[in-house]
Order: sequence, then structure tokens, then C-alpha cells
Amino acid sequence: MTGRTLRAQLAAQTKLAVFGAFDGVVTVLGAVFPNTGNPHVLMLTCIGLAASGAVSMGGGELVSDSNAGWAASTAIGATTGLGTLVPAAPYLWTSGTAAVVLSMLLCVAVALGISWIKTTDGAGAPTFRRAAAHTHGILAVAVAFTLLAAWATGAVG
Repeated sequence: MTGRTLRAQLAAQTKLAVFGAFDGVVTVLGAVFPNTGNPHVLMLTCIGLAASGAVSMGGGELVSDSNAGWAASTAIGATTGLGTLVPAAPYLWTSGTAAVVLSMLLCVAVALGISWIKTTDGAGAPTFRRAAAHTHGILAVAVAFTLLAAWATGAVG
């Protein structure tokens, strides 16, 4: 395998890992917001979502028409599962407002990491500012829709 082919393969796996992490963080927000008052339910829900998200994303990549293979499927599955646990992690050691703030900060940190990775995408890669604005904009829309859905269903006041 040539160096260029290896770099291309690693770049493709990195993109899948970024996609998986972002998907995990955004997907679980709908379970975190309504359950901030019940950390036990929140953790059980997030663990279940992490497991099913990891299998769904990893398996979906594996059975798709992509030629990425097992390594890419594992990368996207693992990062989806880990990304899903990120917003819930603070509830392992704290609760209330502190847990909500830490959860938000962790989500922003993941989005910053994703933004940085997007800037290393080779020729034509966006600037960090542009990548961060894009990534955080999508995260903000996801949070807004999640809060709206939680409010509309009576899950939060």
C-alpha cells in the first residue's frame, strides 16, 4: 500500500469518525434535556442509545455500498457510541445546573475538535473560524429543535 493510499484511507476513516462523534452528541440531546432531573434514567437512556447508535452507524457503514471496510465501520461505530455518552458524562459525578453546564461545555468541546479536524482536510479545507461556525451552527439548530420538541411534548417546562 502506498503512502498516498494509506493517507487517503486514514482521511476517510477520520471523516467517518468525525461524523460518528457529531451524530452521537446531537442524537442524545433529546434524551438529556428532558431527564436532567433524573440522572439514573438519563444514564440508562444514554447507555442504551450509545449501544444502539454504535451498532446502527457501524453496521450501516459496513452494509452500505461503501468500500471503507471494517476499520471505517468500527471507527464510526465507536465514535458514535462515545459521542452519545459525552453529554451524559457529567451526570456520573454531579447533578443540577453544574451537570447541565458541564454537559454543554463538553458538547462545545467536541464541536471544536470536529471543527479543527475539518481544517486538516487538505486542499480546500475551511478555516477554523468557518468550520467552527458551521459545526456550532448545526449543533445550535439541533439543540433548538430538541428543546422545542421537549417543550412541545411536555418533557420540560
